[in-house]
Amino acid sequence: MKIKATIILASLLVSACLLESAFAETEKHLWVPKVQTTYYFDSRDYNSLTIKSSIDLPLGLNFWGFTDIRGNQNDPDKRFVFKRSFMEYRLRRKFDPEWVLGIRGLGFDVEYNGRNGKDTTILRYGLTYHHSLAMLFDKTSWMRWRYLPIETFERGQQTSIAYRLGFTSRLFLTGFSDYNFDRDGKPKWVAESQLNFLVNNDLDIVLEFRYNGFEEDIPRLKGFGVAPGIKLKF
Repeated sequence: MKIKATIILASLLVSACLLESAFAETEKHLWVPKVQTTYYFDSRDYNSLTIKSSIDLPLGLNFWGFTDIRGNQNDPDKRFVFKRSFMEYRLRRKFDPEWVLGIRGLGFDVEYNGRNGKDTTILRYGLTYHHSLAMLFDKTSWMRWRYLPIETFERGQQTSIAYRLGFTSRLFLTGFSDYNFDRDGKPKWVAESQLNFLVNNDLDIVLEFRYNGFEEDIPRLKGFGVAPGIKLKF
């Protein structure tokens, strides 16, 4: 009940903030989706397809997410056969600085996770902080910090970072690291770093480094893998 009440209060607060600026919003490219598809060859003897999308919505909202479709590990004869899936989608918004004492980059996330089409869905709610890393890398570089203390079914909490580090106009690194607090006392890391080489506006060549602490704990599965791939952008 305490978590439900917290969610309701947070929703009311966010709604009030959104309504306050509803009529002050300037027109921009709303409802125009950006889509990327990447096909990977994982070193653990399976292939995967990731479909990532993002779209700007009214009231300063953004909807972002991805779906992963993968084969099973250690099955090289069927590495092209997709057997499992994972999806993550977020509704997010940056707070206007005047709402939060002039601080720029603060915002909120509502996150949905689903796995293998079964009853394994999770909703998370939390805060984000986004800032530039232009002083260390190029002007496109940034880092986003997230803390999601509220999770359905009271399974735990999550904190994470995501980043983009630009080295040259064609070479950059993107990725994330998630730290999952678990009520059974066994927290898990999930992390991916992707080195991108920009071929043109429609095509990247990528090399992704992957670690999954949940898979690491399963007998016969490997937590770490390396996956070269090809990314198409629409």
